Amino acid sequence: MKNNTNIFMKLLVTLVLCLEPVQNLLTSGPTLETQIKKPEKFISVTNWKVSQHRTRNGDIMNLKPTGMRFGDIQASVLAALASRLSRGGSVLRATNGYGDKGRAYGILQCSLTTSGLPCEVCPWNSCCHIHMMVHELFMPYIKMVKNKHRSWTQEMVLQGAVAAYNFGVKNVQTWSRLDVGSWNNDFSNDVIARAQYLHTLGWN
Repeated sequence: MKNNTNIFMKLLVTLVLCLEPVQNLLTSGPTLETQIKKPEKFISVTNWKVSQHRTRNGDIMNLKPTGMRFGDIQASVLAALASRLSRGGSVLRATNGYGDKGRAYGILQCSLTTSGLPCEVCPWNSCCHIHMMVHELFMPYIKMVKNKHRSWTQEMVLQGAVAAYNFGVKNVQTWSRLDVGSWNNDFSNDVIARAQYLHTLGWN
């Protein structure tokens, strides 16, 4: 794990900073249900003072391996996804990378039943795993959401892809009801709120 972390951080240093589309989104953050039922995964809400109070240094350190940028996808977004899905992998150590009652694998939780990907081909906390999930799932979702909603801005497409990461592109229907049907009905808003907070800490 230490070697992987060193590799991640070296790559992060060489990445060119991108624009700030994630900061332009107005997000409602996590629902009260998520805050109560999943306190161990709670990092941020739109009230950043509350976010900062609830975020523990250990959680930020756990997220560092995901802090690399792929194309136009900011490090803050990838780290926020990992935060929501597995608290940066910290809740997966005891299960050797398995989450969701054994139905998903890795920091970015590759679904063993629905993704169609060889989830277990990469170590759960590796660059290989993150690379696969971003290039084989998240980036294609961005393209599909963009094609499906041609009037959406770049920022909206990004959040739509985050929602699709949870429940598929077919369920990305309207902007006003984007998260309806997602995990706790707040998946993309929660992830984007976390990303915005991480962005203020330099995750860009």
